[in-house]
Amino acid sequence: MERNDCRDCLGRGGWLGSANLSQRHPALKTTPASPHWTGTIGTFIVGGLSVGGVFAARLVIPMVALSLGASTLLVGVIAAMFPAVPMLLSVQFGRWVDRVGTLRPAMAAAALMLIIPVLYAVWPTPYVLPLVAGLAGAGAVFAHIVATRAIGEAVEARRRATYLGHLVLVYSFFQFICPLVAGAAYQYLGGTVALATIGLFAALSIATLGTGQHFYRTQRELRSSEVSKQPFYQLLGNKQLRTWVLFCSIFSAAQTLFPFVVSLYAMQIGLSAVQASSMVGAFALGSLLSRLSIGVLMRCFTARTLLKMTLVLGALLYAMIPLVRDVQVLYGLSGLLAIPLAIGVPVGLAMIYEAAPQGRVNECVGLSMSLNSLLQTVLPLIMGLSAAQFGIAPMVWVFAASMVLGASMRT
Repeated sequence: MERNDCRDCLGRGGWLGSANLSQRHPALKTTPASPHWTGTIGTFIVGGLSVGGVFAARLVIPMVALSLGASTLLVGVIAAMFPAVPMLLSVQFGRWVDRVGTLRPAMAAAALMLIIPVLYAVWPTPYVLPLVAGLAGAGAVFAHIVATRAIGEAVEARRRATYLGHLVLVYSFFQFICPLVAGAAYQYLGGTVALATIGLFAALSIATLGTGQHFYRTQRELRSSEVSKQPFYQLLGNKQLRTWVLFCSIFSAAQTLFPFVVSLYAMQIGLSAVQASSMVGAFALGSLLSRLSIGVLMRCFTARTLLKMTLVLGALLYAMIPLVRDVQVLYGLSGLLAIPLAIGVPVGLAMIYEAAPQGRVNECVGLSMSLNSLLQTVLPLIMGLSAAQFGIAPMVWVFAASMVLGASMRT
């Protein structure tokens, strides 16, 4: 259930206000309008460009670092910086979105990624890459938080999981295209051009926001001071919310670590940048195909059962990656791995939205992103250290085992 009161519904105005009123107050007999397709597409594109951009960054930045002579430890630090910044700021960013709406935060998220090629052009050394990675991670996570809120407000509750599934379906398309573009740019034109493509994705996002054909809006009604003063850790006292945050974080970590795993493994077994980016593209293609089935699966299984089954299957497929060296088999395995992992995030996000207290939806999403970012900060550091001594395989297997452990926990 959504939890805004009458005043909040009226404060938003327009067709969105009518939709909220009809959902929460049937006696008013207002008819919710379906979201316009141009606004839906524009919202999807803004979020997709940022998420696809960070997938490209996770692939090419470690390669740029290694080409500049960086150690595997520094590469691990770079990979850890992708989630480190959003880990620290996601909850505060979520509160800002709850307070001011989605338009300004969406612009800010795109601007962070637009800075990336400028920084590297000014200081083209491996030591600027951790900062570049932090900006890319923050821009993508913040864009995802804002896109989730914009879609969540634009549709009625019974259709929210479907629309969020469509959102991450579009993510899959950009996760397929963006790494291919950046990987090809790196192989044929060098690191500077490869990072410039990430800035290009951000510029296109800002241009889309400028058209006005989207659901990003300025909030007219501020949250109450009582809600604003409540500490974020109180949210963890809600068992249902805690369950969905845990599952969503594990699935998000499993997906966002995949390009980093591919980058290290490709360098270990001698794959080219285009072959590595094709693995990431196959993963994105598998995600796209998988997310088409979310509506059917949600009718056959409860959310909890579905998440547990897909998490175990994803762990088994993850564990197979270090055992394969044939590039064609790796393409197929990457696509298969995406199928169970792609289901978890939209289902988990929809459940978080349902369980969130009044006025704290984005704060709850930000909490999930912070936990996800914590996992992504710790694991690459460990993988970077491990890869120098033992190769990538042991840590991939440890991560796969942790996924199984998460699925087996009583929640």
